[in-house]
Amino acid sequence: MAVRLTDPVIITLLAYRHVLSAMGWLGGALLTAFVISPRLQTVTLQSRLEFLAKAMPGLVRFIIGMIIGTFVFGLLLLFGLANGDMSLLAPTTPFGLAISAGVALAAIAGIVGLAISVLSFNKIIAIAQETLKSGQTPPQPEMMKYSMRARRGTTLVAVLLLGVLLMMVVAGFY
Repeated sequence: MAVRLTDPVIITLLAYRHVLSAMGWLGGALLTAFVISPRLQTVTLQSRLEFLAKAMPGLVRFIIGMIIGTFVFGLLLLFGLANGDMSLLAPTTPFGLAISAGVALAAIAGIVGLAISVLSFNKIIAIAQETLKSGQTPPQPEMMKYSMRARRGTTLVAVLLLGVLLMMVVAGFY
């Protein structure tokens, strides 16, 4: 018996996995942008370096996994729902317009998230780990440059993902 993307059980599983991945991505972006980043500025340099070196790599891996999961499960779900009829996704229908807008915003958020936020956080993590090993102070201009880039990128991703959420809710009514 072959498994088909159009099977209602498969559609349901894909929908749950897509939504859970998207929730993880949005939650990680909101947590990072509006809780972790601002609070890191209020703790001592040593505490900040230890958090960045030890906890941040796990958070970054989690967010990367959620980004990938959101797109993989979302695209599979979209193809299963369309059942070969891609006209369903045409921006000339309310559903198609909402889905197309949501996919476009998600694609931009994914690019910004991976190309700006994740790369900046990885650089910050590397600086923090090297600083802890060497016992010296981190290069402040470099650390500040990547911190600001990561914060701005993550805030933009969070805002874009809230737009995606809005589009998915709108699409749900059609």
